[in-house]
Amino acid sequence: MMSNALSQPSATAPASALPAHFPVWMYTLVALGLCVLIAWIIACLIRRRKFVEAAGPGRRSRLNVLHIILPMLCTFAATGVASYFLPHVPPYSLITMAIGTVMLMAASLVAGAYGFPLGLSRGMGLSGRHWLYDSVRGVLGYLGILPVCMAAIEITTRLMTAWGYHSPEHPLLEILRNPDASRLSCTLAVVTAVILAPLTEEIFYRGLLQTALRRQFRPWPAIVLTALLFSFMHIGAPSSVPAILVFGMALGYQYERTGRLWAPVVMHVIFNAVFVTLTITTPA
Repeated sequence: MMSNALSQPSATAPASALPAHFPVWMYTLVALGLCVLIAWIIACLIRRRKFVEAAGPGRRSRLNVLHIILPMLCTFAATGVASYFLPHVPPYSLITMAIGTVMLMAASLVAGAYGFPLGLSRGMGLSGRHWLYDSVRGVLGYLGILPVCMAAIEITTRLMTAWGYHSPEHPLLEILRNPDASRLSCTLAVVTAVILAPLTEEIFYRGLLQTALRRQFRPWPAIVLTALLFSFMHIGAPSSVPAILVFGMALGYQYERTGRLWAPVVMHVIFNAVFVTLTITTPA
């Protein structure tokens, strides 16, 4: 999520709070993911050109830097006003966070409506066309990238521990772990992390930013640059940044291959939902 939409750590992949011992179902997901990853690597070796070019349906746009900056400015303004009037404690801080996220989504949709000649549906790819196919791609994409992200989290966490640095926990996870947190606070945290954040981030990062970069670069440079900016917004939880970089590239690849946002949104929703579930059900 864009916590305070852009100024605070995002809610994607709250990796710094991973438990030392995972439940059986998490190991099962990782094992399934390894199978999917191996199958995907074999497919890429057979059809190498498809992976190298990462080409999919074209997206005509007239996006420029203003289409990126204006939604960010609107978000900063909305969160600034909300934080001025609302206390900085739950559930009010979560309401501020949600306001910023919704503002970023709304402003991004307005920017996209002006920036895509074919509109949000056929231009940006905010469409339910081929939803079943895209949903399957999203699920398989999540499974395939999960082992890579988990390995990145494990390596980064071990290195940071060896250097004596403890990565802070995301504020949303602190609320979910707090036994004294109100039901409203927990509900807002879950809805923001699992629903609002994935949809908003995919519209802004993939729909706007990556498409704007595609006007200047080929698919993979645009994917990597977008993923770098995406991961940088999670710098508040340093141990998760390499994993989120990899995850962001997977999201961008799905967007380029399909030309639609449904598959990356499905991936993002599942990713966040799994980590939120781990936070709720597993001791820290």
